[in-house]
Amino acid sequence: NEESRILRFIVTKGNENDCTQTKNLLASTIREGMYILGDRAYDTDNIVNYIMEREAYAVIPSRKSRKVKRKYYEEIYKNRNKIERFFNRLKNFRRIATRYDKLVLSFISFIQLAAILIMIPKFSDFV
Repeated sequence: NEESRILRFIVTKGNENDCTQTKNLLASTIREGMYILGDRAYDTDNIVNYIMEREAYAVIPSRKSRKVKRKYYEEIYKNRNKIERFFNRLKNFRRIATRYDKLVLSFISFIQLAAILIMIPKFSDFV
C-alpha cells in the first residue's frame, strides 16, 4: 500500500538556512502518525518538538555534538536517499542549478515543472 507523498517548495534567499523554513513547510501538511525525515542539520529541539507536538515521528538522527542522542527509526531513515536523489535530479536541470530565473515566480514554476517531469515515470504503472 503506497502512502501519499507531499512535495512542497519554498524559495529562500541564498544565505538563509533551510531550517528556518521547516515549520512553514510542515504547517499545512503534517498529520498525526506521519514520519518526517530529515538529516542531522534538522536536529534542533525546536524542530523535533514541533513535530512531536503534532503527534508525528521525527526520523532525524542526532547531531554528533548532542550529549544525549535521540532514538530514530533507522530503517525508515534509509528512505531519505530517495529525497536526496530527487534533489540531485532537479539539479540536473541547469536552469534550476544556476538559478537562471531572476523572478521567484518563474523559478518556482520551473521547479514545479521539473518535479512533474521527474515524477511522471513513477506513475506509469497506474496507466
